[in-house]
Order: sequence, then structure tokens, then C-alpha cells
Amino acid sequence: FWLKLLCALSPQRDRACIRPPAKMADIAGTSGAGPSITGETAQPGVGLECAVCFEAIDESTELPCNCKIDYCLQCWDRSLAQSFTSTGQARCPTCRCAVHVDFDAERMRLVFSRETAATPSLGDIAALEERLAECRGADSEASEDLRRAELQEAAEALEESVEQYVRETIERIAKQAQPAQVRILRRYGEAHPVLREIAAGRCAGARFAELSEAELQRHVEALGGTWDAASTMAPEERLRDAAGGSWAALASYWASTTTGDASLRCVCKRSFVRCGGRERLRRQLHAMYPDLPQDSMNVESALSDMLADDSAEIICDVCDQKIRLTQSAVWTCEAGSCTILHAHSYDVCDGCFVHHVLGCAEA
Repeated sequence: FWLKLLCALSPQRDRACIRPPAKMADIAGTSGAGPSITGETAQPGVGLECAVCFEAIDESTELPCNCKIDYCLQCWDRSLAQSFTSTGQARCPTCRCAVHVDFDAERMRLVFSRETAATPSLGDIAALEERLAECRGADSEASEDLRRAELQEAAEALEESVEQYVRETIERIAKQAQPAQVRILRRYGEAHPVLREIAAGRCAGARFAELSEAELQRHVEALGGTWDAASTMAPEERLRDAAGGSWAALASYWASTTTGDASLRCVCKRSFVRCGGRERLRRQLHAMYPDLPQDSMNVESALSDMLADDSAEIICDVCDQKIRLTQSAVWTCEAGSCTILHAHSYDVCDGCFVHHVLGCAEA
């Protein structure tokens, strides 16, 4: 909880900078081998079984430690992400050795090696806090007061060190993945020329005129517009106006209506979801408090509070700029924090979509 909340408060630490309202508490009621690259193994995993999901392994994972446990790529990746989120350090789920993670943008693969740098973790902080509590229960002699002060200072320094390590790890991997994500965005635009046609105001290929009235209404309302059954405007003009008068924004929205293999992919190979500010905040709250009923009045009130003061923002993982969620839609990876590639979240702003996919500057 401590790390998740801190991630929500710091834009440098987590790529999402979403500040919870003040009443959030009420709402929540061994030696190793050299570098290894996922999927690049001498022998396929024939006849092997993953130690986590117990599924047959099609492609075994080379571990950066001496463990002889077999993991599928997905479970190994997820385990590293979970340990990073909960302790501030990616660790092997078997031997608990610290794992250093990089991303090879040319080969589109995560690269694992044994971490050689000093890696403090939240467990170290917890141990110091326990010792501090013991001191507080002791007699208040001068020596005990001094000891408490020393432990308090050590705990604060260790906490700062964990924050810095987590922040630098997230930013380093995001920077390594950036060129690959840009390539994915540009190739998506090349593979879907109709989107560039829409952005230029030429909408014949989109076949908006073939939409039924019910379908047109659904799209207008999804864009945030108001449905007027008596309007005589052309369908594409009604959709453009609902998108704030921008053909590029309409093209971005239209791309979000594709599913399956045609959907836009994150560098982790999962699909992106285009969200408005409120939905992006809702996803962040659910990630922080998975047991929180998402349809409760408290959640809706919290979302309204965060949007009202215009402080909710994310950092785009492509342009590295802060984006206010009240002013722009955002493409967020549906994998969330399930991969060490982006252990907290991964977001692409609509401006980067427009620039790299549509090839224009209009947002």
C-alpha cells in the first residue's frame, strides 16, 4: 500500500501522477549467470511445466540466477513486476536474488541480469521501523532518545534511497522502450491509412454514412457530445463536432473502436485502451485499491474531486510530458502493472498518437 500510494503522488516515480483526495483513507475503508534475454534459449521448453501456472512451456526462460526452476515468460515477468511493486526491487520468486531489468528496443525483448548495485527495499524500511517502535517502548533515557533519533534518520534515508531506485528504474526502462513504441505507433498509422484520411477530413473510407442512427448516437455520446435527433448535419460532421471540432481527435477515437489484432499495441504486446480522464482515474484507483467497489458513490465522489481541482495528470511514456487528464484523452496499456516492462502503468497521450500515427501536429 505504501509504495502504491507513493506512486500515485509522484510523477517521477510512477509515470502516472494522480493525487488522491484527502478523504482517500475513508474511501479505501546466490551467484548468477550473465545477462539473459526472454525467449532466447538454446533449447525449446519441450516437456517442461511452469512452476507458477503449471502450464506446458513452449519457450523456456533463461534466469539471471542459478535457480533451476522452470518459468514461462509471462509468469516470470509478472512475478518480477509484483515484487518490484510490493518491495521496490525486482526479485527472483525462488531465490529472491535482485534482478536488473533492461529492454532491448531493437529485438523487442526484456533483458535480465543479476543486480550488482546496492538495492534497498521496503523490507529494510519495515525492519528499521520495528526497531524504532521497540525504542519508543523503552525508558526515555538520553541514550535511548539518541538511538531513536539515529534509527529515525536511517529510516528516512533508506526510504529516500528506495524511492530514488524505483524512480530511476522506471524511467530507465521507459526510455529504453521509447524508440520501440514510436515505431509501433508509426507502423500502425501506415497499416491503417483510413485514420490519416479521417484526420485530413476525408472520411469516405470510414463509411460513417453507413452507420445506423443508433450507432451514430452511441459514438457521438462516447465522444462526449450531445445527441440531437433533429440534426441534418452529415454523420462525419456530427462526429467531428462531438470530438471537439477536431478531425485528428475523431481519428484517434475511431482507432479506439477497433478490436482484436487490429487494435493498437503497447510495446509489451498487449492492447491499448483509449480513456477519458475520468476512466483513467478510475483505472488508477482500481489498481491501488482492487477491493474497492468501483460503482460506489465514494468512488464517484473521489473521481469528481480529483478532476475538479485540475491536478490529476499523467506522464506520457513517449514524449515524457505531463498531460492533464481534464484536457486530453490518453491511451493506456490494458496490462497495467502486470509486466516489469511497465510495473506501474504505461500511457501514451493523444498528442503523441496524433503525431506518430496520423502524421500531423493537430491534437
